[in-house]
Amino acid sequence: MKKLFKWVLRIVIVLVVLLAVAVIFRNPIAKAVAESQIRKLTGFEAQIGSLDIGLSSPTVTITGYKLVNPAEFGGKTFVDIPELHVEYDRSVLWKRKLHLKVVRFNLAEVNVVENNEGKTNIELVQSRVQGTSTSTTSTNKSTPSIEFTSVDKLYLTLGKVNFSSMKSGRAKEVNLDIKNQEFDNVKSAADLSGLVVSIMLKNGVNFLGDGVSTATGLLKDTGKSATEGTKKLFDGITSPFKK
Repeated sequence: MKKLFKWVLRIVIVLVVLLAVAVIFRNPIAKAVAESQIRKLTGFEAQIGSLDIGLSSPTVTITGYKLVNPAEFGGKTFVDIPELHVEYDRSVLWKRKLHLKVVRFNLAEVNVVENNEGKTNIELVQSRVQGTSTSTTSTNKSTPSIEFTSVDKLYLTLGKVNFSSMKSGRAKEVNLDIKNQEFDNVKSAADLSGLVVSIMLKNGVNFLGDGVSTATGLLKDTGKSATEGTKKLFDGITSPFKK
């Protein structure tokens, strides 16, 4: 009996040590997992400066996040996000609902690159993400998904978008000029896109050509869905290469 108690005690001690290690190193572990999952999802190299998961408070903060282009698109930075800070509602997570109280999102730079075959990095990552999502959905049909409900307060900063073509040698830089813009009660990406487009137009940004005007018209037209307007908006993002 004494031996049994000793073994039980040893197991408990090991579990406590493992738990302590997991708590101490939770951020580096989460950072490594996040980088791995992003690489798996997009096929692009992911780099995260730091990831902090709050224990006493329901917060997640990511700094120094970069998505790096593969060699066929020049091998430089694709997306540069200096900060993403999220404060979430812990009380509804058990209901598999995601309610975000505060989101602070700072997008410093996006580099849209057209390779020698005329394909852009955005088109490539979009096709990979859609393919991965479809595959995951088909293999996990029984797994209930998390339902996004809303963001109470969103602070949005958007820097610049650089367009460059390895095929033609053309290049263009566009400053989106959105700095710490505050949005309330955002319920979907489609809702947000209309607000962002209107701010960009007020700031004199018209880099998407027909894509912006078409999307804005659709978002204002009650007979058209916001989703359709958003699709038109992002479909036009390669327009600098088509002019």
